[in-house]
Amino acid sequence: MKKFVIIILFFIFGSIFFIQNFAKAIIINQIKIGASGTGNSTKEYIELYNPEVTEISLANWQIYKFTKSATTSADKILLVTLPAGTIIPAAGYFLISHSDYVSAGEFDTPDLIYSEQSLASNNTVVLTNNLDENIDLVGYGEATAYEGSAPASDPGTKAIIRNNFLDSDENNTDFLVSSSLPFNSLYISNTSTPPIEEPTTTPSSTPQIGKILINEFVPYPESGSEWVELYNPNDFAVDINGWQLFDGVSSFFTATNTILAKSFYTVALSSSKLNNSGDIILLKNNLGEVIDQVCYGVWEDYCLGTNPNAPKKGNSLARKIAGGDTDEDNIDFAETIEPTFGMSNVIDNPALVSSGSYFYSGYTPSHKIGFGEIQLNEIFPNPLGVDDNEEFIELKNYTSEVLDLSNLQLRDASGAKYTIPSGVIQPNSLLVFKRSQTKIALNNSGEEAVYLYSPANLILDKISYTGNNQESIAFAKNSDGDWQWTKFFTPEAKNIFNLEEESEIVTSASETILFFAPTNNSSFLAIISEFLPNPIGSDEVEFIELFNPSDTTTSLFGYYLDDSEDGSSPYTFTQNDNILPHSYLIINKEISKLALNNDTDSVRLLDSNKEVIEEIEYEGGEEGFSYALINNEWLWTNNLTLGQENIGPDVVEEIKNTIDTAKTAKYYQPVLLNQVFGLEVGDIIKTTGIVAVAPGVFSSQYFYLVNNDAGLQIYMNNKDFPDLKVGQIIEVRGELSYPGGNWRLKVKNKSDIKVIGNSVLPEMSVINIAELEENLLGSLVTVQGQITELKSGYLYLDDDSQEIKVVFKKGANIENQELLLGKELKVSGIVNNSKNGFEIWPRNNNDLTIINTTTISQSVNNESSKKYLEVTVGGFISLVIGFAAKARGRLAWGIVKKVGKIAFNIVRRTPRV
Repeated sequence: MKKFVIIILFFIFGSIFFIQNFAKAIIINQIKIGASGTGNSTKEYIELYNPEVTEISLANWQIYKFTKSATTSADKILLVTLPAGTIIPAAGYFLISHSDYVSAGEFDTPDLIYSEQSLASNNTVVLTNNLDENIDLVGYGEATAYEGSAPASDPGTKAIIRNNFLDSDENNTDFLVSSSLPFNSLYISNTSTPPIEEPTTTPSSTPQIGKILINEFVPYPESGSEWVELYNPNDFAVDINGWQLFDGVSSFFTATNTILAKSFYTVALSSSKLNNSGDIILLKNNLGEVIDQVCYGVWEDYCLGTNPNAPKKGNSLARKIAGGDTDEDNIDFAETIEPTFGMSNVIDNPALVSSGSYFYSGYTPSHKIGFGEIQLNEIFPNPLGVDDNEEFIELKNYTSEVLDLSNLQLRDASGAKYTIPSGVIQPNSLLVFKRSQTKIALNNSGEEAVYLYSPANLILDKISYTGNNQESIAFAKNSDGDWQWTKFFTPEAKNIFNLEEESEIVTSASETILFFAPTNNSSFLAIISEFLPNPIGSDEVEFIELFNPSDTTTSLFGYYLDDSEDGSSPYTFTQNDNILPHSYLIINKEISKLALNNDTDSVRLLDSNKEVIEEIEYEGGEEGFSYALINNEWLWTNNLTLGQENIGPDVVEEIKNTIDTAKTAKYYQPVLLNQVFGLEVGDIIKTTGIVAVAPGVFSSQYFYLVNNDAGLQIYMNNKDFPDLKVGQIIEVRGELSYPGGNWRLKVKNKSDIKVIGNSVLPEMSVINIAELEENLLGSLVTVQGQITELKSGYLYLDDDSQEIKVVFKKGANIENQELLLGKELKVSGIVNNSKNGFEIWPRNNNDLTIINTTTISQSVNNESSKKYLEVTVGGFISLVIGFAAKARGRLAWGIVKKVGKIAFNIVRRTPRV
């Protein structure tokens, strides 16, 4: 027994040491400070990196700053405290920014935001753990606190970035000044440590040998260090341990690493080694064999072919094509004004223009296209659905002459290239190259660039962008020459950025077609005009009709047509779905596969994000009657007018309306809100309650009434509500219905709604999600739990009793940038029933409260349980790691991943106080 206890204690303390050492590996990887000028001074961020193979909790960690004048630790200024539930992924990033920082895409959206303080020149940034121990410290500029012999360079308008995650405790050599390129926790780095693969063959003691190329270098930096970048063009990793870099005098760097497949390895030099006017760089393996070499400028010894000129101060010499190597340095390399430390090269050098044309010594072009005569005009990287056919790159001829395009090249950032074999572009015209032709696949998200090269392999034009991963959005040049995202993609047509601009085909065409993508603009160019939900006989002849009231042909490509939210799968409009000016488009059930309910349903027009542009709800249509927009009013009519102007109902429908009117004149039974659930559909009632959600928040056709223990949706088809405000007490009368499993009171007009006073909404205590039942539908409730899934339009909350979906309705204008997975959240909102169960609809941002579960009092009260938890989890992890150590390959990696999940669940289910 005694031996057993000793073994367990060894595992416990061993595990705590193991976890703490993991945590100490977190580094500050990148810092950007704001630029000078109004509105720019706080556009800053701090990027953390976790080099370990397991995720690490950053709960209660803090980031401080010291100013240049700081003299003691008491002068530190708190920037931000990382909340409970904060996790940094294995081999991953965590991005923290000021609230003024503007992200460019999915992978640089901040994980956490601060606003009370900001960074400045000559500061020091300090990362501490939850025990207030320093984990990392970075001083820059003229900072008085830093690691090593000197601070890192001041980033200026750029950023300081670690050299290949190097942490030698020397800020001056660990960091380089480079273009801003932050990543958040969603980004999966190609430098991440891959899962351990189980070998399929007997491993060899000899590492794989492959070609490594000198890819880019800066011998004469504007500021900071000289650097040399290597590239591995192979499909496998190459061990370069013991390899050396030489200049024309001696060795200046010895490697100790492995370069992953298709990856970069950048070396920052601690002192000046490369001559500004010219030198040679040699890469030798551990046997002293020359693997690659580059000569530049004035240097003759051991050079192959002609040298490229030495680059100007701040510029780099970069390989034109990743992996391309002709052993002619003048052909393989070009000077660029845009060095790309650790990234794909960008060859950008307008100084190479000579006499208005691109050429260099040794090349005689068959034609000379002047700089700026042909430019990139529009790119469409992420069409709706499969990208293969519709993705395109568009060029524009800015001259009044026909230009020969032979041997011009299109490229992207990965080096994919398409050479135009022949052809011309007409004066002042546009020409589109589709992906099916070029085979160039543009990134939908993350960093990407498109280049136009001359036959001399030099750049004519380029555009870089960060994809936003949104479908049917184009990146286009506006009339000022600036590039911006637009909801209108216009192949071989004038670029447009709002609905007021007219579209025209620049070259000849038989008709003008305006392509547009999702917008909720009131001047939307297509409307729902008629539909038939309950035909006489077979329902297969159901139809939905759209109308184009504009003077321009409209393409619906990129939109959806749908019934109610929980109904059929939406129909996706194709490129053939065009509507001529003042004309109709009929979508039959056979095409759309939409099955409209006979009694109660809705017809919705959605944008490419499936956000509602227009929704028409209906109830009670008779067989053979269509629901049609007639004189700006929706009416049931027995006169079906497919593809023609709608006609009102005849006398038969007038009689029906008279009967309905008589019905509404009946006695209205007074009931309490909580008595509604015992009544029947069709009952005529009146009730009283407090307005909890005004019309227009969830829908323009309904609002919600509540009291202490119940609620009800109030619906009006024609949307003619009085001016209602939250907190008003109203009496309302109408007819009960039950669409989609939700109770609703239908009213005819605003006279059915009477404001009788004002009040405050009832206090709502937090209830368990599992306690939600049908009698709470339509009521206002509050729940609290942990965020287990987070999307732009909804999240899932789990309080250990059950999970529920929290839906962000468009009119609620919910901003969720501060929400993160694992955070504790309190949510108030209306209970709604869907096909997948209950949902909660918050009314605005005030209905969401992030709970700080790690207050000082809680920390004191939970100290004993916290220590017990550390011991339990730590011991458990050590036991499993001990077992995993005996395993191999995939099995070992699987064990490590599973133990992480189990430990996370143990931590998560610690009782709240």
